[in-house]
Amino acid sequence: MKKLLVSAFALAAFAGPAMAADLDAPAPIMYDWSGGYLGGHVGYIWADATVSEDEESGGGDLDGIIGGIVGGWNFQSGNWVFGIEGDFGWTDASGTGTLCQLDCNDVEFYSYDMDWNAHVRGRAGITLGDENRTLLFVAGGLALAEFHVTEEGFGEGGTFTGWTIGGGVNQAFGNSLIAGLEVLYDDYGSKTYEWGIEPETYKVDLDALTVRGTLTYHFMH
Repeated sequence: MKKLLVSAFALAAFAGPAMAADLDAPAPIMYDWSGGYLGGHVGYIWADATVSEDEESGGGDLDGIIGGIVGGWNFQSGNWVFGIEGDFGWTDASGTGTLCQLDCNDVEFYSYDMDWNAHVRGRAGITLGDENRTLLFVAGGLALAEFHVTEEGFGEGGTFTGWTIGGGVNQAFGNSLIAGLEVLYDDYGSKTYEWGIEPETYKVDLDALTVRGTLTYHFMH
């Protein structure tokens, strides 16, 4: 019995400081997403263009690499993060399309080229993880693109204006680096043109899907 009592007191003597050490262990430092950030993005874009003339319509696809700059500002409330973001990307996306007329007895061939696109978006997300270093977000807002259509030496182009929606994930590393992966759907709307030896009216609709990675520097506020 005496040996058991001595053993119990000895265990308590060693366990006490160990438990106190656990209670005194520092709480994890929670990452603060608030503040500005600036960096770059690179990815791939797939676009679809539809050309309509009178009651006939046709289309085609274009695709290519896209890359550029991205930046924005966040503020955080609890686990929720809200912000605004803008980006600009250069691309060599190109492709071809056709338009059948008169039961396809007359086929018109088109070339498509996109020079750049840009977005201004609002963002909302929620943080995850023991230190809030993972951010899941959705984003939407304004989409712009410089797009050109050419048919047998004739064509038109200009800046298309529409809307965008998407989402993704950001991961914070250290105090300043944030890596991200996201998907964007853009509906750039439509424009109406006249071209040809005997000018005819064409309506061009454009939309796109982009998958891209981002790497930014976080300026802590």
